[in-house]
Amino acid sequence: MTGISLFDRLADDPSRRGEGVAPDLTLSLADQMMAAALAGVRMLRRCEDMLFPPEGDAAALATAEVLHAEFCRWADDADAVLERAARLEAAGARVAGFAELRHAVGRTRAMLQITPRQHLEALAQVRRGEVHTLEEVRRDLRLGVHG
Repeated sequence: MTGISLFDRLADDPSRRGEGVAPDLTLSLADQMMAAALAGVRMLRRCEDMLFPPEGDAAALATAEVLHAEFCRWADDADAVLERAARLEAAGARVAGFAELRHAVGRTRAMLQITPRQHLEALAQVRRGEVHTLEEVRRDLRLGVHG
């Protein structure tokens, strides 16, 4: 994400350190990076319905894989922003959007645990009838059946 290196330089510059609270410029940069990260995920979410296509046609799958990769890159960048914002918060500063970005990253990471190809394979299994009822799963768990 743009600004990470500059943030690190400003935060580590002894001449710019405040008394336990980040200087105004560093905090302002963190606020702007937070806003940019949140804007990025809002843009990606507009396309979220294409992430898990209902059919396996090549074009839809290619789009889904590109979108999945974009969400991955966004989450990595957002994690870098969160890491820096957490240092400011620990020093007593209040970074606008911190909780919202942390939630957005968690939600995105959870969503990314399934790839578009895994999603399509799961749909294919359902179509083939390769499913288990909830009661079957409960019974197997009670009996200690692992398979």
